[in-house]
Amino acid sequence: SAGGNETADTTIGIDVSKYQGTIDWAEVASSGVDFAMIRVGYRTQKTGVIYADTNAKYNMQQAAANGIKVGVYFFPSAVNESEAIEEAGWVADYIANYTYCFKCLFCSY
Repeated sequence: SAGGNETADTTIGIDVSKYQGTIDWAEVASSGVDFAMIRVGYRTQKTGVIYADTNAKYNMQQAAANGIKVGVYFFPSAVNESEAIEEAGWVADYIANYTYCFKCLFCSY
């Protein structure tokens, strides 16, 4: 049995990026998905350049439009504190107009 704030309900989520192509978010919603973690970008290890995921804005907009809760993630490759601060600022700026984002994660390889 669930205790405290925990429930016995199951929440279904997916992780998406440009590698899933153009997603039919209406179909995803009808399949029972409750939330999506959407990659917004990454920093390359070789050059240190930060890139946006080419499908991130579409995925965030369409997931939200179809009633799916939206979280985002970023793959960092910072090698020092200055780059880590730059990455965090980049993500904050990128999602600033997307008030429906409920979580933001930084994932490492």
